[in-house]
Amino acid sequence: MESIDPLDNPLRLAVLDLLRQQAAPVSEHQLMSALTEELDALLGPDTGDDLNLRLFRKHFLLMNALYQLQCSLAEEGVWLAISALSISLGPRPPARASEEGALTRAGDESLRQYYLDWHHFQQADAESVAELLASFWLRYRGQDRQQQALEWLQLEALPSAEELTAAYRRLAARHHPDRGGDAARFVEIREAYELLRHVV
Repeated sequence: MESIDPLDNPLRLAVLDLLRQQAAPVSEHQLMSALTEELDALLGPDTGDDLNLRLFRKHFLLMNALYQLQCSLAEEGVWLAISALSISLGPRPPARASEEGALTRAGDESLRQYYLDWHHFQQADAESVAELLASFWLRYRGQDRQQQALEWLQLEALPSAEELTAAYRRLAARHHPDRGGDAARFVEIREAYELLRHVV
């Protein structure tokens, strides 16, 4: 594997050129596919090592280049929006004052810090990547369970503690078996409440 300067990712210029050619946002997968030769040159020949580790390294190199570009372009008043499904250049968006915006920025900042820390790339091995993937799937399944719980309680978004309790009480009263309700539905409502009360 070629030695890479963590402060000057060699993919930056190739990524910027590709993004400037796009009329619409592109996905990380599209960028990675377009940069296959450059990524393979940086990582060296595929020696049959762990496939997930090699994919992690490609992903990390691309994300590191994107976040380095985001920092340098921001100084020029250009915004590089980065998410797995939508990467694009544009004018800097207005500051968001909402709580949701603050949470989004906190999540974005956490990812930015992760991908700008070269230690994560250098220390990655097959075992640590397997652990990352397992952790991802646990969180992903947890989000599915959370969404299901919201549906069972007839809520569209994560409620406040008070809203959660009110929704639970309303539905529990309606579906309680002692009041002629469906026992299975009552159990679903209780499970949903228990899951969400630890989140809100």
